[in-house]
Amino acid sequence: MKKSKEIIGSPVISISEGVQIGTVKGLVVNPQQKNVEFLLLDELQEGEELKGLSFRSAEGIGEFAVTVQDSNAIVDLMKISLLKEMVQKGIQVLGTKVVTRKGKLLGEVTEYSVDTESGELTEFFYNGSGGIEHSLPAHSIITIGKEVLVVEEEGTAANAGAEAPPPVKKETGNFPMGNDGSLEKEVPEAEKSELEIAALSSAAERELLISEPDPDPAEIFVQRQRQYLIGKTLLKDFKLEDGEIIAWENQVITEELFDRIYRLGTQKLMELTLSVRE
Repeated sequence: MKKSKEIIGSPVISISEGVQIGTVKGLVVNPQQKNVEFLLLDELQEGEELKGLSFRSAEGIGEFAVTVQDSNAIVDLMKISLLKEMVQKGIQVLGTKVVTRKGKLLGEVTEYSVDTESGELTEFFYNGSGGIEHSLPAHSIITIGKEVLVVEEEGTAANAGAEAPPPVKKETGNFPMGNDGSLEKEVPEAEKSELEIAALSSAAERELLISEPDPDPAEIFVQRQRQYLIGKTLLKDFKLEDGEIIAWENQVITEELFDRIYRLGTQKLMELTLSVRE
């Protein structure tokens, strides 16, 4: 987890080129999905285009920098219609008023935290009466608006001072862990490699790593998008540039529909990412 202000200002480093290709100057929040979709960039080269980086195309959001495979991960945000609309609406989150469902003013948002793996918003912080900082879990947020954050009533939403849940015993893949972080029992060397492969985070990446020792980063990105989108529902009709509707509102995204939109190009695939709900 990282707070938004810890991400903003981070240099963006190209792994393959070994250079800084920009600096994060802002986060583009998807209010429907309650996540960060894109990182806005200040490029080292000046230009009129508004450039950004898909959160899912980042290799890592680290303490020092955001890393990407290469500069091809950067796109012109104004060429993605839904994202352009999202940027122009200017949902900043920081500074918005926190109001309960029944209209009580709790304070003003001072910060929010982000899951650096998925981009999901996890927690919101606001200053209440007397300048005391409180926190709200993301699941208690009803609406993220341009001026107001609407939340559940205080009794169900505010978690300030709540006791943390008991620690959960960690397990990594199929390796049973002891309290000191070591393996509880020895695993035969012949089985370790199989268990290590099984512990990889996603089936798509596992297949790529097994079949290709040096996988294509663009292909990994597409596989991540496929895994994320299949089974989700469209928020609105999905149209081509000429207005032809190729998928309808409330339609569930299938493998066939994903492949069709993928063939239309990366811009359309990113537009699809912004047009879905669970």
